[in-house]
Amino acid sequence: MAGLIDRGRRERAREARAERERAIIESAAHLFAHGCFTDVTLDAVGQRAGVPRGTPSLYFGSRAVLFLRVVEAEAAAWNGELEQRLGVLPATVPPTRLAGPLAASVAARPALPTLLALLPVALEDRGDHPGD
Repeated sequence: MAGLIDRGRRERAREARAERERAIIESAAHLFAHGCFTDVTLDAVGQRAGVPRGTPSLYFGSRAVLFLRVVEAEAAAWNGELEQRLGVLPATVPPTRLAGPLAASVAARPALPTLLALLPVALEDRGDHPGD
């Protein structure tokens, strides 16, 4: 008896979901970095990403949660770039030699400072408050 689960189909569906999620995150990153946080809607993100209406809401639930995923992805990319830049330096480096690679890595990711500056707004929108 053949299996009831088509493993190839399941894998293709998993890949398609990951691709949609990636497209949503990339679209949201662009919109958050170039617009006002409160003006970015999940519908606008989905439209830019080319996914069916409601998909960003289904995947992330809210604008704030999506924003935090965008920040997470951007910070991870920045970390990887910084590791590459620092990897070419000797193991013991004077702190003065770190400023250049650090500045260059931030300059290579211009959306990161904007996204980090928006974190308090996103956390307020999500309802996270210190001490709650």
